Formats: sequence, C-alpha cells, structure tokens
Amino acid sequence: MTLPLLAAPAAAQGDPYGADQHRLVPFADTVQRVYSLGTDQWEVWICRVPGPTVTIDLNAVVEDLNTIITPYFQWLSRNRYTPIFTAGGLVDSNDIVPPVLTNESFQMPGCESAVATATGGGSEGALIVVAADFDEGYATGGAFCPEEPFTGCVNTYPQNARRAVVGAAAVSTLAPGTEPSWSSVAHELGHGLNWAHSYGGLNEIAGTTEIDTYDNPMDLMSGGARTRTPVAAIAYDRYAAGWIDPSQVDLHTTGSATYRLAAIGTSGTQMLVLPLEEGHFYTLGTRRLTSYDSRLPRAGVEVYEVDQRRTACQLPAVWPSTWPCFATLLRIAQNPAVEGVGRTVHVLGIDEEIDLGSFSVRVDAADSTSFTVVVTDDPTPAGFIDDDGNPHEPDIEAIAALGITVGCNPPLNDRFCPSRTVTRAEMAAFLIRAIDQESTLAPYIGLFPDV
Repeated sequence: MTLPLLAAPAAAQGDPYGADQHRLVPFADTVQRVYSLGTDQWEVWICRVPGPTVTIDLNAVVEDLNTIITPYFQWLSRNRYTPIFTAGGLVDSNDIVPPVLTNESFQMPGCESAVATATGGGSEGALIVVAADFDEGYATGGAFCPEEPFTGCVNTYPQNARRAVVGAAAVSTLAPGTEPSWSSVAHELGHGLNWAHSYGGLNEIAGTTEIDTYDNPMDLMSGGARTRTPVAAIAYDRYAAGWIDPSQVDLHTTGSATYRLAAIGTSGTQMLVLPLEEGHFYTLGTRRLTSYDSRLPRAGVEVYEVDQRRTACQLPAVWPSTWPCFATLLRIAQNPAVEGVGRTVHVLGIDEEIDLGSFSVRVDAADSTSFTVVVTDDPTPAGFIDDDGNPHEPDIEAIAALGITVGCNPPLNDRFCPSRTVTRAEMAAFLIRAIDQESTLAPYIGLFPDV
C-alpha cells in the first residue's frame, strides 16, 4: 500500500523525460533515482499503541533488517543500492489498529507524528514498526522539493516525510511456527523508491472503482508481497531505479527482430520495450526460478503494459497539463489482462506467443540464463486482444464490426475490457452509434455541467 505523492518533482518546469536516455521514466533524476543509488539510511522506530500489543526487541529487528533486507536489495540492484538500518527508539501513540485490515484501510498519523518529533534527523527515511500483530503496511516516497519554484530540495527525514509503516509481524516472529513477512518490508521500501504496483488489469475491488493491485504473484510490488520471502521487482522498476543500464534495454522499432533477454544478475538485455507512443509502451523481461525468484509460480518472459498518459491516473488539477503519470501513480498491468489472483498467463514459455496490438511476440528458445524472443510488427491487428475465449466474443466482435464499440483504451483501442463497468457516458455513445446518428449530432450546447 502506498500513499499519494507529497510534492511536485524538481524538474517540473522542464522536459519530464529529459533525464532518461530512452524516455521511459518521467522525472528520473528528481523522483525515481533520488534514493535508489548508493546507500539509503533508514531509521527504525517502534510505536506502541492502545489495545493488544506485542513486545519487540528494536536492536534485534535492526540486526535482522541488515541481515535479510539489505542483501536482498543488493542482489536485486546488482550492488547499486544498499539500505542501511539504524535504531531510532520507542514512541507512544493513540492510533487504533482496525480489527480488519484491508487495502488502503489504515494509517497511523499519531505514530508518524511521534517519530518525526523524536528523531534527531539526518536519515533518508523512517521505518515505523507498530507494536501490534499484523504484517501489512504502507509507505510514501516522500517529498522531493516541498515548495515552488522547486528549490531547496530536502532529501532527509523528517523534512522529506519519507516513511514506511508496518506491523510487528512483518519484522518479528510472534507465534511458534511463523516467520516474519520480510516481503511486506521490502514492498514498502519499494514504495520508498517510488515504485508503483503492478496488477492483473481486470480485478475491481467490490463497491469501489479501485483495482486490486495485489493479484500479480510475479512482482514484489503486487501479489509477490503476500509471500514471506521477497521475490524480485519487475524490469521496469529496476530500470527506473537506475539498476539496469540504458545499454541493457532494447527498443523494438519496426519489422521483425530477434532478442535475447537475460535473467536478473546476468549480462545482456534486461528489458525489451515495444513503444506505442510516448508514455505508453509494453515491456518484456525474463524471470528464472533462481535465488530470490526460486519460489515464483512460473519462469518465462513476462509482459506488462506501462501507461503514463495523463488519462491513466488522477494528477492534481494544479499540476501542469503536460505532466504524465509518474512514480507510484503510473499504471503497470499484466498483459493479457486477467481476472483472479495469482494468474500468470502474462508469463510466456517456449513456443508461446502473444499479440500486443500491432506487435506479435513469440518465445523461440531458452537456456539456463536467458530466453530468446522474436518480435514482428503488423500494422493491421485484428479484433480485441482481451476477449479471446470469452463466451460473448462473437457478440463483441459483431458490435465492433458495426462501429458501435471502438475499444476501451484509446488511441490503441485493441481492448474491449469485457469485465469493466460501462459508464452512462459510454452507453450514450453506444446508443448513438447503434442508431447511426453519430454523424448528424447537433452542436454541443453544454446542457449538463459534468460532461
């Protein structure tokens, strides 16, 4: 779970993509790579709250974090990032832990305030452990430049408000036969690096317009956080953090080409990008069942759609209209989009293939450290890519052929989004096209203020 961005990036008045050679990471120098290169000092605090509490040994927790979490990030970053944990102290708060913790369901403002007051400052972030029996958490990447005109940037805590909050069960054994949920800690520290969730793309949370961002078992920043031992983060996050060199990224332009995608920690291409438009592209990366990824449900080539277009997220209205979605606000979806937790159809094995709009991708071969993929570019894709096997596929394709529906993800429009709720606005468009009146509409007169 992550909190919204707290402030605007320092490079706001320039080109959002200017700091990234491949133009894939918005505000790379002032957002994504502020804390992700070199050492990253985290001060650890225990916050005692009312109700059933647990006893935690702060020094033991700090030692475990340096023994378990630090090597994980050194492996993932190829020794480019080293989080270092030091003991802060104990604070008390009147925060109440909800009896049932669900996505976005809790915050600990009292603990946050108490730690911000008690700290001597100087670290890059605060890891706050709530002395209660749960392992969920939340985090923020912190403020980069607190005030306009984007000067006086502070990257130390508490001025940067960069903190991660987890329950005691994330860092301590509270009952016989259990182990700490170290993946929860790694997940929240990932948000501290401004990584976004990835998700299946179709799972809506009941009663809301939210999407379940914990359904992808292949990613630390999604369902992989539900395991006890952390799995790797996806290639895009590692590139955004500066842990994959630009020379290890291939961009497919046109025609047909063959690429060798190398596993984490080995030499060669780590990420293949299929561009659609600026701020909207597919990424391919390789996962092998080795090291921290040995518990993954599947090995292969994983496919994601990264959408940074402004329509993909809700940016504050006061921010410039030229800004894309960035950091924890951008959308990273498995492709093909799926319903259900734990699905891995976006991970391709040998001889498996997928159509991604005008691109066709096939996994041709593999060895102990890599997968070989063949990419071809066909400018005339047929039909929607997310209705294959749907019982209503003939009806969907029929109304598409009649022009009643044009797809749900403009400008590409290669998806129908069959499980998504239809809005009243979309239904109005369907009806007008169905009666063939789109070309004869009267001029817009502003009858309704919300359209």
